[in-house]
Amino acid sequence: MRSGKLAFNVNLAGIPSLTGTLSSDAERQALVDALTRRFGARGFVANLQVDTSLRSADWLAYIDELLSLMALPRAEVGIDGGRVELGGAAANASLGWQKRLHDLFGPSWVIGQFSSDKAVDLATQAFLSAMARMLDTGGACVGPDVARVLNLQVVDFAASSGHIPSSAKENLSESAQLLKACSDDDHPVALDISAFSDNVGDAQANLQLSQKRAESVRDFLIGEGVKPNLLRARGYGATSPVASNATAGGRFANRRIEFAVAKQEAG
Repeated sequence: MRSGKLAFNVNLAGIPSLTGTLSSDAERQALVDALTRRFGARGFVANLQVDTSLRSADWLAYIDELLSLMALPRAEVGIDGGRVELGGAAANASLGWQKRLHDLFGPSWVIGQFSSDKAVDLATQAFLSAMARMLDTGGACVGPDVARVLNLQVVDFAASSGHIPSSAKENLSESAQLLKACSDDDHPVALDISAFSDNVGDAQANLQLSQKRAESVRDFLIGEGVKPNLLRARGYGATSPVASNATAGGRFANRRIEFAVAKQEAG
C-alpha cells in the first residue's frame, strides 16, 4: 500500500508552500496544526488532500525536523514512499541536510537530489524493454497498447526549446518504425500527441512552447516515415500536472509528451 506524500518549496521570505496527500482527515489536521504552531495561521500555504486508500505517512514522525527545513528560504523537498528529493537550498552540501535526514530517517530511505539524466536513462530502458516485449507477443498494433508503450519514453526538451533533444531521437525513431509497420500491415494507429509544461514562467508563453514541442514531435515522426494523417499535435501548457511543481523532479514529470489513441472528431 502506498504512503502519503508531500512536496514543498520555500520562498525568499521563508514561507513554505505545500502540496500533499494524506491517509485521513486526522492526519491532514495534525500536519496543519504543526504548521500553524511553527509558522502561524498565515505563515504557510497548504494544498493537502485526503486519500483513504493510502497508509499513514511515515514521514510525519519526523515533522519537527521537516518544519525546520520548511523555514529554509529557497528549499525544495519532495517526499514520496521511501524517497526524499532535495533541491534548491536543501541540496546545498554545506548546510548538511542530506546527512541530517539520512541519520533521522534511517537506511531504508533513499535521500538525494533529482537527476534528469538518470531519469531519462531509466525511462529509455523501460521503453525499450516494453517495446521488445510488445513486439515479441505479436500484439504490436493495438492502439491503447501502442500509446502505453510510447508514453514510457521521455522527450527532455532543453529550457525554452522546441527542438527534439538528441537523447530522445533514438526512441522516437523506434516509435516511428513501429507506427510505420502497423500501417504497412493494414493496422494503422492514429495518435494524438499532447505536450505539457511545468508552471514556471508566463502561462501564455508556456502554452505556446508546449504547442511547438508537440508539433516538433509530430514533425520528427513524419520525417521518419509516419503518415501525417495519423498524427495530431496540441500543446496544453501547465494544465493537468501529474506531480507537484514544488520540486525539480515534479517539474520534470510535468514537462511531458503524451501519446493517446486519436479521438474521433464530430462530423
